[in-house]
Amino acid sequence: MVPAPALDTLEAALAELQAALADPASPPHMLEQRAHALRQAMTACADALDGTPAAWPPDAARRLHAVGARLASTREQLARVLAITAQQAASLLPHTQELTYGPGASGKAQAWRSLS
Repeated sequence: MVPAPALDTLEAALAELQAALADPASPPHMLEQRAHALRQAMTACADALDGTPAAWPPDAARRLHAVGARLASTREQLARVLAITAQQAASLLPHTQELTYGPGASGKAQAWRSLS
């Protein structure tokens, strides 16, 4: 059986993560903390599962299905946020074809060329 407190904690952690994702002013560490809290709540809920789904109370199964649907939409929302962030980073630091650490005209660093 899934105890109600484990489901309550899972639903609350998911709601907090969704709120952090929806708030553009939310600091990045807040999103990371909320995601970690959600993982912990999911683990606690999974540990609380006892027996087969047929043994669960009907309300628990319905709530778990609702959490699953909310998790899917949260994943999609997170993917959109990551895509936007990648586009913003690319506009600040454009992609270049030049190699950062590739072979140069000389195998020596410029500081060592002056000593040769």
